[in-house]
Amino acid sequence: MSYTKSRASALIGALFILTLTTILAVSLMTLSRDSVYHTQTMVDSETVRAELRRPIYWAMETLATPYRDLDETADKRDKLPTTYEATLADGSQVKATLSDAEALYNVNNFFFSAREYFSLYRLMRAAIPELETRERFRLVGMISRWIRRAARSQNMTGDKPYLAPHHPLGDISELRLVPGMTPEIYEKLSPNIIALPEQTKININSANALVLQSLGYRFNERMADKIIKTRTEREGFTDLNQVKALFRFKPRHMDSLTLTSNYFLVDITLEKEEISYRVLLKRTLEKQSMTFTIVSAHRR
Repeated sequence: MSYTKSRASALIGALFILTLTTILAVSLMTLSRDSVYHTQTMVDSETVRAELRRPIYWAMETLATPYRDLDETADKRDKLPTTYEATLADGSQVKATLSDAEALYNVNNFFFSAREYFSLYRLMRAAIPELETRERFRLVGMISRWIRRAARSQNMTGDKPYLAPHHPLGDISELRLVPGMTPEIYEKLSPNIIALPEQTKININSANALVLQSLGYRFNERMADKIIKTRTEREGFTDLNQVKALFRFKPRHMDSLTLTSNYFLVDITLEKEEISYRVLLKRTLEKQSMTFTIVSAHRR
């Protein structure tokens, strides 16, 4: 086998292992750079391409930085999205973008709460206004059954039965198999949604206008624009009580909001090979430590 094929095989194998096993802990008590990353992993470091490791480490460094200040009154908000660019030894470029995954609507919330039916409906109404109301309700119902109920469905071509998973989706691309999900609908919906492994809230400091409209019927385009304008003027919200007072949100609206996210996306591009990867990171905040877990890593 040639060196190129061996290297490609090693990369693919390493990414699968990274998805399942890599855990990186960041100590808040020891602030020296050498101690930032305490890695517990079964992956041999020589099998992981350095050009992929570097932006992942950069992302973790970026997400850890606000918490190095032990002052509880210090600003801990993540300033996202942010970008990374580096020149490798061979002169090629690696670029990455770190963004807030909880700025997106988590379709897996369906698995944990039936109330999400209307949240997804409102998002779909905002993102695809030309879709007829009846068709919108039908499609949201199909997605709900796809995730929550035990019934066989047909795939997109309709020529083979496909057993719906009835568990949280591993990736939003699975929605392509839901009956009624056309390429056009998916293309407009997908930039605003994500499939996370647990129930999550929406980060009001990073969500766009379409995602904000999923929060409730009074969250129309005008309200969403007002929220974005106010948070821009204030350079982000610092307290949810402040948000509640400003916009007179009801308790059920506040239950869907957060200022601190746990999940983040690292989109990496290797320009020389014209290859892109998406890495999903989970940041777990504990009293004296911070842990990063690579939830998934796949080629786009």
